[in-house]
Amino acid sequence: METAETTIIGDTMGTDIRGGVQMGYKTILVLTGMTKKEDLPRYAFKPDLVVESAGEIKFPLPWW
Repeated sequence: METAETTIIGDTMGTDIRGGVQMGYKTILVLTGMTKKEDLPRYAFKPDLVVESAGEIKFPLPWW
């Protein structure tokens, strides 16, 4: 699988999203876990998409 074809969906900035960004993957942060929207400015890296719940993810994704 190519890096450009991989999307990581996670609910924690410090592990899920950080790992995806470090690998060069697109990332989706779901705000149902430990990370809250108000926490995002603390991080030097950003997810490609932020949603309240996994049910809000619309397919196809914008980068597909």
